[in-house]
Amino acid sequence: MIGQPVVEAMRQDLQRDATKTKLGIIQVGQLQESTSYVKQVQNTLETVSGITLVHRQMYAEIAFCELEKQIMDFNADDDMSGFMLQLPLPRHLH
Repeated sequence: MIGQPVVEAMRQDLQRDATKTKLGIIQVGQLQESTSYVKQVQNTLETVSGITLVHRQMYAEIAFCELEKQIMDFNADDDMSGFMLQLPLPRHLH
């Protein structure tokens, strides 16, 4: 697998630079592909010490204001290095 050496090099870089890094994922709904991707991210980050992952699983029928509040909470967290909103979102949130 040609990609494996690249992945390993990235892990080593993360390991070196990951002192107290906090990353967030907001996932709306339970789309199998999205859940698999989030699990893959979790598994990868477990191999790197110093990185904390905060995964917020929101139900698919969530109101926009609830999603917005979660985004604002992540933004307000001074310890949060970054976060992602897992796509796709349910149609009512487009």
